[in-house]
Amino acid sequence: MPESLNDHTSVPINGRPICNLRLADDIDLMAASNSELQDLTRSAAAYRMEASAVSVIVKSKVMINSKEPKDINICINGTLLVAVDKLKMSERHP
Repeated sequence: MPESLNDHTSVPINGRPICNLRLADDIDLMAASNSELQDLTRSAAAYRMEASAVSVIVKSKVMINSKEPKDINICINGTLLVAVDKLKMSERHP
């Protein structure tokens, strides 16, 4: 997975560019724009397919953290991901 995230800087935290957070078997991608998030998502999904891992579109969600309302249109293999306002742990692990 790290190879698929090369050259993505996304969001600076304490001056360090961060594009993903990992917790257990979850990977949370972060980006500064819709187009960068789509690019990160495409790269991560392509890597998972190359690694013979199953891409779980059903569990994948997209959320925006912004002061201004914005539309989110992120797809994996042509399937539009569900946009949520907040994410509960029970939603992450049904």
